[in-house]
Amino acid sequence: MSIQSPEVNIKDLILDEPARKKEWVFDPLSDITAEEWIEIKKNFKISPDDTNLVDLEIAANLKLLNPSLLSEFYAQGDIYFDNIKQRIEKTSDTQLSFGLLLGWLQSAKILFPERFGEIEVRDEIISQMESQISNKLTKVSKGEEDWIEYSFLAAPFVLVFPEKRDQLEINNDLWEGLTEELSEAGKGIGLLARLAHLRILFPERELNYKLDRDNLNNLRHVRGSPIFDIDQEEQEAAWSEFMVNCGFLLIAQAESVYVTNKGLELKPKIKTSLDLGDSAPEIRKF
Repeated sequence: MSIQSPEVNIKDLILDEPARKKEWVFDPLSDITAEEWIEIKKNFKISPDDTNLVDLEIAANLKLLNPSLLSEFYAQGDIYFDNIKQRIEKTSDTQLSFGLLLGWLQSAKILFPERFGEIEVRDEIISQMESQISNKLTKVSKGEEDWIEYSFLAAPFVLVFPEKRDQLEINNDLWEGLTEELSEAGKGIGLLARLAHLRILFPERELNYKLDRDNLNNLRHVRGSPIFDIDQEEQEAAWSEFMVNCGFLLIAQAESVYVTNKGLELKPKIKTSLDLGDSAPEIRKF
């Protein structure tokens, strides 16, 4: 007697693989809206006759995010560089905090990597910076300050003086301290700063932290209100802060980060093979 088995459709035996959520990758040119770029450009009022740190930081972040908006700036690039160089070299330790001085130096290196070596920073000022960073680490170790207070000085110092990295205590304690603080930072500005600092201080380590559009959308608000809706007088500072934190976001999400004597180099993360074909990502040098 023959036994007939019921017909089975092989398709019924195949379990559908759950759709994988596509990872969001920040693309400044498409994720920052045209209306936002208009406002950013409108509030970018740098002048070679009156260069200040806020405008210089905006220019540095524009180079990271949308360098095409800097054509007029670079048309007078030599004038800007000479003014910045003069400002930095005439600064004494009593005239400017080291945090602000590092801001000038970091922005100058991103904007003018090929000429940055022309800027002379006195050895005694560099030594005093190292001492202040060391004192900051002591306070952090005693629990008197958060790790991010240390990284806000250490990260730009390493970017400006990568050859002095080994003289700072950039070790596993710093890595663990900053990564532990990530869970307390939410999706806001503090999180992006910590992530960017980790990438600069530990470029050789892999940081598996997923970001999404909420991280960008949170930057579009000030005290819960969209930047477009706040008082006009406050918008200039808000758009400046927006650009700085978008710069943090770009660094945090980069596939690779390289800090060298020639500046900051980012290898953008590939979105998907379907989006970009087989082309390799371009290493962007700043």
